[in-house]
Amino acid sequence: MSTFDGHPVRDISATAEGLFNLLCDLSANLSTLPHRRLFLQRLVSRGREIGVTGALIAQISGSVLVTQEFDGFSAEEVAPFRMMPMFGALPLTDAARSGLPVLIGSREELLVHYPAVASMPETEDISLASVPLERAGRVYGVLGIRFGVPVDFDAGLRAGLGAIAGLCASVHTSDTDQINHPDAITERGSAAPAGNELTELLGRVEDLEKQLFEIRSLMAFASRAVAQHLEK
Repeated sequence: MSTFDGHPVRDISATAEGLFNLLCDLSANLSTLPHRRLFLQRLVSRGREIGVTGALIAQISGSVLVTQEFDGFSAEEVAPFRMMPMFGALPLTDAARSGLPVLIGSREELLVHYPAVASMPETEDISLASVPLERAGRVYGVLGIRFGVPVDFDAGLRAGLGAIAGLCASVHTSDTDQINHPDAITERGSAAPAGNELTELLGRVEDLEKQLFEIRSLMAFASRAVAQHLEK
């Protein structure tokens, strides 16, 4: 395990492999996770290999982002983020407004970009990923994931987090609460858009698998080079 500013950082290859394993587990068990709470519980429990300590789902309701489900957080930790004005300077609201992931790899980054959040006692030695949830091409919420150590959000991790958010969206939008929610930005899509989204999601998984294979190949090459050098 390497370090970042004196803090432990999980090895990139181990993180990529762990994320791929998590993604495969969630995909294989998606039919047994019909509700968002069950999805979050499995995400947190199976994601411990890559340092996941908590996850939440927040949904846009008018001009407010509302946290609806969470796992791995205490009620006190979630309290400040129950009802978030969409114009607020928070990773979750920034991701919801922009439609782009907001990835904070260390507390140092949090201090620079979100000092109000970094001042909270629970933010010691953590990383945060806020990934938009989409349906039919429109953002309706955010998946927030907390890691217990600083994380280097490389391209493989970004692709994997996007794929996990896609799985989460497929579960979230199947919930009765989501379908009937009057303030949801998007409505339940037709069979054709859902099929297109599944194809896109499977493509992301395939890309992540290729990246993991490349990382393993580079590590094997590096190991052989080191061994040959030591033999000389």
